[in-house]
Amino acid sequence: KDMVEELVQREGFNFGVINILLQYVMQKTDNNLPEKYVYSVASTWKKSGVTDARSAYEKAMEIQKNQEKSKQKRMESYSQNTNGPFYNKKEKQPRWVTHPEEYEQKEEDQEALEKDRAAFLKRLKQKRRAGED
Repeated sequence: KDMVEELVQREGFNFGVINILLQYVMQKTDNNLPEKYVYSVASTWKKSGVTDARSAYEKAMEIQKNQEKSKQKRMESYSQNTNGPFYNKKEKQPRWVTHPEEYEQKEEDQEALEKDRAAFLKRLKQKRRAGED
């Protein structure tokens, strides 16, 4: 009751505007009437030229439509990034993945590698035999 009286005095709204204002606020705040929020919305509506119930209703619908558009834009930008807006980075791949031709082994290299491998295995066997004795 005090809030309604103050809205009439402070903002100069008629009861039709106040009724729509309170319904709008209750819809936005899960059937609560936070006083500061009510006054904030009332002040915004007054600054934007709300004078009667029809303009109050149109203002409420305009705000709701703008919020839906904003939400839709956020959802679109979120869905454009497959992992969400915070995971838009791509992993840096090592050069051997992106340029495999530079890292292919040539036949001469392969033969040298086989010789080195055979020599290493031979030394390893010799060390094992020496360790068993």
